[in-house]
Amino acid sequence: MLFLIAGIYIVAFPFLLPGILKGISLRFKFLRVALTQGKFIVFVYSNSPIWKSYIEENFLPQIQDHAILLNWSERGQWDKHEWAVQAFHHWGGRENFNPLAIVFCNLVDVRVIRLYSAFHDFKHGNVVALQKAEAQLFDLMKTKTLRKSA
Repeated sequence: MLFLIAGIYIVAFPFLLPGILKGISLRFKFLRVALTQGKFIVFVYSNSPIWKSYIEENFLPQIQDHAILLNWSERGQWDKHEWAVQAFHHWGGRENFNPLAIVFCNLVDVRVIRLYSAFHDFKHGNVVALQKAEAQLFDLMKTKTLRKSA
């Protein structure tokens, strides 16, 4: 049984290695940007009437000093070589990716907060999921900024 597990890892490792190296590279790019610009959040949203005004009124004033903003509706203008765009493609996934916050807590800890379902619940009168996601993002941001100022 142990040989089977070891064999699976040996066979799978070459396929996993590029993703692992990409994640490490993006973490170091984040470190450089965080140290020079103080940005540790990649925030992606769009011009959807479901969330655009809420995000612009409630999220952006809180996070704009610490975030690189990407508007999904303007993705044709994105520079695919920019590290924030690469980070979005790496951690964002293919579902429930807009709106989304990627928080680089440190080189090892990268948190992804997906807001799509929360906003659809909000649209139907259920605010709990959105409040929870919002609190999670703001708590991570406050923890990060407090650690930085200490």
